[in-house]
Amino acid sequence: MAMRRLRPISLALWLVLPGTAAAAGLGAPVDEAGWSVASRPFDCQLSQAVPRFGMARFRSAAGAPFQFLLDAARPQRHEAGEGRVALAPPAWRHDMEPQFFGTVSIQPGGTPVWLDAARARRLAEALEDGREIRLRLPDAALGGTPVELTVSPVGFARALADFQACAGELPAEAPASVNPTRVHFAFGSTHLDATARERLDRLVAVIGRVADQATLEVHGHADEVGSVPANDFLSLDRALAVKAYLVERGLPEARIATVAHGERAPVAGNDTAEGRARNRRVRVAFELPEAIRP
Repeated sequence: MAMRRLRPISLALWLVLPGTAAAAGLGAPVDEAGWSVASRPFDCQLSQAVPRFGMARFRSAAGAPFQFLLDAARPQRHEAGEGRVALAPPAWRHDMEPQFFGTVSIQPGGTPVWLDAARARRLAEALEDGREIRLRLPDAALGGTPVELTVSPVGFARALADFQACAGELPAEAPASVNPTRVHFAFGSTHLDATARERLDRLVAVIGRVADQATLEVHGHADEVGSVPANDFLSLDRALAVKAYLVERGLPEARIATVAHGERAPVAGNDTAEGRARNRRVRVAFELPEAIRP
């Protein structure tokens, strides 16, 4: 990544900045520091444990922006406030000057620090360049006295490559954006038009990688025009048409159930053409195992 230039800051200035009184240091020893990548179908995490505090992590998720998060093992120690971040050279790098990154908001709870994509990228660039992240934040358990967390660059560049490979395989959309998926039909028809196929293709693009773990239900519906038995069969045929298309696109048939509702579950009144058009539909809903949910 191309690194944005940050303002140099001397070690002396760091010590006299407001809110930067002497702080207890937390961080892994150099020989124990490192980064690990956790890969799941809908999110990727690049993390480093911060002893006696919790976890620092970068996260990419399907349909969500890149993030940096700092998780606290003891959330009650952190109240709303402000922290300060410096990007410092590790002890063995004498060719670098410290740089002041800026202030960050501290939130109460299990994730006191959350940074958006732009600031997360700046931290990642600094780590890739070999700098430590040093974050000072008040600790309620110490009466507001700050603690200084150190996040090490050791092993970051190598782990970043694996993280980026994981992120590159994520779907463009989150499962929630296509669950449920609805398609509509012309009067008396089971034909899937271009709009319907496009919506079903979006669904397949999101859950295709976990199709053997997903459970899908395809619910067919009809308007009230015609007899009840005829609409029962028509709603079933619509559900079967959608199921056949999903199977054709690679989803396993055994994971897809069909349900015919006939005209019994309208979402709009049947006394207008617009309402009847809304009722001529198929709704596809799915469940994912908890272990792979984003």
